[in-house]
Amino acid sequence: MTPTGHEHRTGGPDEATSREPTVLVADDHPLWLSALERDLVAQGLDVVATASDGPAAVRRVRATRPDVLVLGEFRRMADGSDAAAEPAPDAPHRPMPELTDREIEVLRLVATGMSYKEIAAELFLSHRTVQNHVQNTLGKLHLHNRVELVRFALSRGLEDDPPATSAP
Repeated sequence: MTPTGHEHRTGGPDEATSREPTVLVADDHPLWLSALERDLVAQGLDVVATASDGPAAVRRVRATRPDVLVLGEFRRMADGSDAAAEPAPDAPHRPMPELTDREIEVLRLVATGMSYKEIAAELFLSHRTVQNHVQNTLGKLHLHNRVELVRFALSRGLEDDPPATSAP
């Protein structure tokens, strides 16, 4: 294992039971990211990748398939539950009537890792309007930050849904 940890092991069936879990660390603060990676490696964990933003994290998760994700500004709902991240089996097909079509559209783009400015340019909105949609969505879904919002969207497959088309 190297300090940068950018290797991924493959092997026989016995390896899965004897190896340390593989870890991907993602945080937008470089000092925190570096310190956390260093601490995990020092503890004997196999850090297979790091990422400093959402899109990079998604790409590296797909490339390395880690066992564990360590995400900055993460963990749980205020009550300690993970209810927003555990959808019902039919959740990807269930509409979200509490959200407007525009809020769902913004949520889909947030789930792809786009910044507010990128979303604003894509939808021909102001940066502030996108922020307002995100804040309204957070409130309606009883979530606390963008990380929880992305988890919610990803758990429902919204990043893969085609955008809604409006009739002429």
